Amino acid sequence: MSGNRRSPVPPARPAGTATPAAFVPVAVLLGLGLVYYGADTNAAEWLAEGQASLTGKFDDNIRLSSTDKQSVFGAIFAPQLSVRGRNQIWDLNFIADASIAQYSEDSALNSQDPRLRLNASYRTMKGLLKVEGEASRASTLVTEETDAGRFNTNTERNLFRLSPSWDYSLSERDTLNFGAGWTEAFYESNALADYRSLFASAGWSRQVTQADVMSLSVVGDHYESDSTIDLHSNSVTALVGWQHALSERLNVSVAAGPQYFTTDVPTFAGGTLHTEERDSFGYRVNASIGYQLSPQTSVGASFAHQIDPSGSGSPLLRNRFEMNARHQFLPRLSASLRAFFQQDSSPTNESGSDRGRNYFSVEPRVIYQLTPTWDLSGSYRFRTQDTDSADRAYSNAFFVTVTYKPMQWTLGH
Repeated sequence: MSGNRRSPVPPARPAGTATPAAFVPVAVLLGLGLVYYGADTNAAEWLAEGQASLTGKFDDNIRLSSTDKQSVFGAIFAPQLSVRGRNQIWDLNFIADASIAQYSEDSALNSQDPRLRLNASYRTMKGLLKVEGEASRASTLVTEETDAGRFNTNTERNLFRLSPSWDYSLSERDTLNFGAGWTEAFYESNALADYRSLFASAGWSRQVTQADVMSLSVVGDHYESDSTIDLHSNSVTALVGWQHALSERLNVSVAAGPQYFTTDVPTFAGGTLHTEERDSFGYRVNASIGYQLSPQTSVGASFAHQIDPSGSGSPLLRNRFEMNARHQFLPRLSASLRAFFQQDSSPTNESGSDRGRNYFSVEPRVIYQLTPTWDLSGSYRFRTQDTDSADRAYSNAFFVTVTYKPMQWTLGH
């Protein structure tokens, strides 16, 4: 399926235009308002938790470049506060955190990144309504790890996200599931493309046995990218899912099914920039496993094959694999390991798309509990990536972190 549509090139973003970061205080007030409203309704238990960490960092190639390696020392201060209220019918969790990074040699790497998150749920006799939201500002040195890997474009990403969902119990075994979501991302540089995404889903699940749940669902996604020319993409996916809880120690979840995807692709014809519509048939997979080997050791892994929005200018087809392991050697000494792999490509396999990428990182960590409220940890991180536009690059980084975790505060009932 193909066709041509002429689209004008949008004007450059005016200098001095307010970025979405200016609206972060509004999100703070909204979250505090929800907390206040919840505190004044019904008898509820309210808890507050806070923590703060200070990390010293050395990275021998912070931009993960194959041609311009840059070694830096840095310090990252990360405070966090969460307030949670709950009673028999509702649960509200408001989390505010930030990451303040300062680097030697290159002040352009410095960042001040706040983030606000909200998780709320409301129970009815037969249903459960959930809402998740986020307003954040983050350096692309962090966000590009799971995006297109353009670490050389050093800027900030402002993101807003809202995802409501509703589960309705038809019977003791059958449940209807409905969900929707909206994400808006703005970059403070024209080198990366702003994007937005919308999704809606509807499904049915059934408790087949005490340990097994089967499900059927349909998911529709819509993406918009503000590149040199506006691009629109849509996908429809049918998923069959299976969840298995063999015991409290082992949990397995798999959802897979066919996917139809259509997108605008920029093309030049007669010296004018056009968009050409292309489509493809593929599949989507999301799978995870968690296993508690012993009271001291746990492992987990997840895999995803799906199309995601991206700051590269158009959606990308991604394969992601992540593995985590943790072991408690002594009451105060533990260690963890995280390995992550991501492979990107064009969903429609057009030639010359310049969007191929494979990225790998592994990070072992050792944590020692100095006191009930103070932790000391050290870690090493290895990263490597190869893209269509650059040769393979490598990075080695070392971290030492001191974390303070005071006890929970009870705010009242």
